[in-house]
Amino acid sequence: MKTIYRIIFILLILFQISAIFYFLFRNRNFTNFIKYKENTKSSTITTTINSNHPTIYIPSYFNETLTLVEQGISPLPEISFEKMLARYQEYHQQVLENTIYTSDCFSSNSQHQFVVFKAHAYSGYGNIIMGLFSTFLYALLSNRVFLVYWPGNEVGCMASLEQLLVDPIFLNQPWNTLDWNFFKVRDKSINFGKCNPEKWREIEKNWFHLESTVDHKASIPSYRYFKCCKGFLIQQFNSNHNIEEIKNNDEKLCKQVNSKDWIEIEAAQYFAPTIYADNEVYYHLFTKFEKKNKDWEILSPLYHINIFEKLAKYLFQPIPFIKEKVEQFKLTMFKEKMKNPKETYLIGVQIRKNEREWLFHNTPINIYWNCLKNLILNLQDKKYKKIIVFLTSDYLPAFQMAKIEFDKNVEFKNVELVYLPQNIPKTRSVEAVQYALIDLFLMMECDDLIMSEKSTFGHIIHGTTGIIPLVVRKEGRFANNNAQCIRAFNSEPWFHLRGRSNAEKCE
Repeated sequence: MKTIYRIIFILLILFQISAIFYFLFRNRNFTNFIKYKENTKSSTITTTINSNHPTIYIPSYFNETLTLVEQGISPLPEISFEKMLARYQEYHQQVLENTIYTSDCFSSNSQHQFVVFKAHAYSGYGNIIMGLFSTFLYALLSNRVFLVYWPGNEVGCMASLEQLLVDPIFLNQPWNTLDWNFFKVRDKSINFGKCNPEKWREIEKNWFHLESTVDHKASIPSYRYFKCCKGFLIQQFNSNHNIEEIKNNDEKLCKQVNSKDWIEIEAAQYFAPTIYADNEVYYHLFTKFEKKNKDWEILSPLYHINIFEKLAKYLFQPIPFIKEKVEQFKLTMFKEKMKNPKETYLIGVQIRKNEREWLFHNTPINIYWNCLKNLILNLQDKKYKKIIVFLTSDYLPAFQMAKIEFDKNVEFKNVELVYLPQNIPKTRSVEAVQYALIDLFLMMECDDLIMSEKSTFGHIIHGTTGIIPLVVRKEGRFANNNAQCIRAFNSEPWFHLRGRSNAEKCE
């Protein structure tokens, strides 16, 4: 018995020692970041674009990834981006614990800044994710704590954040969980940290608003800020001039936004390209993460960057219910693919054709079948023993039409058509959106994709997997005689309103 007590005592001592080392490590990282906030040059990589452009300051969680770039490692290993996210999460969590989860919350001497993504009321899941990811990218670059204001019951998507996605966990370590749900953070601050609720009401009442929506006039300030500002950190412009004294309107806007401790970004668009492609300073940063192939020089800068693929897989993971359903359907529909992955080719086809949106509804559905036939013909010399086509659509007749098409066409003779049971109404209810996500994550298992043009649901799929899809598109939008199926330039999601953004010229 004494031996057992000794063992228990030793184990307790070891546990305490490991806990001490863990918290020392966490505090050391946070201390380094505080030093960085006080003295930007002490622990930050700086990169000079050229002699005619300013130096840009990058938060220190980019350091290791940029060090690999300097060492000539290309392509960069996936783990380097997950480590970067984990280091951002450590900073994020320490700020919450030290300045939010405390009775002295929002202290006037706090140097930390926040950005809140707000789900647009009329957005579906795809548009919400486009805005959320873009805002998160901005949070990384601006060294802001990132929170998500997605309560559900929106006109476009009845489901809330926590009804669809779990909090991101990096490096498979539970202590690397990103607390990003605004409502959970607020409630924990009030109930656990004893923060005065009135302080939160003041924050929500007074935070600075930006947006990227179909409201062009309201979106102009965000377009100009993201593409024209030469640095998103408050330290970037440390001149003694008051904002009113600055003559350049873009620099004035930049300094104004950078100085705000709380920013709300309401977004329904993938505005990330205004940062990584249209902002020449940040374009230079993001090109460092890309492998330059033979077509690099002939492609537009817009198609040089694939940042969604590098980060989205770590951010957007489904709740257990959705994940379990995905695994169940994989075992039944993709059984052959799981058993013989190298001998089985899986093609995902997404047909967006709901009657509420004319761009999609007017696209002839036969274009998808012709596109699929050509893709299958091109696979004949690949020696695949089995080809499976997984179909997803918001248009119920598409499934019956697909069965007829597969029965009558010789090109589909040895091809297996599969799709989910269509027993859930195609609405925007919580249940319908959850089942749509089952479709979405199953599509991510495919080897190639045929997608509907401008579908943000499809953008999530090819953007996350890195698959450059075949896109069924209609030039001239409503012209029925020139629809076509073409291979996209890259896997990155599209910014649908980029033309409006490009109309804004920097001073």
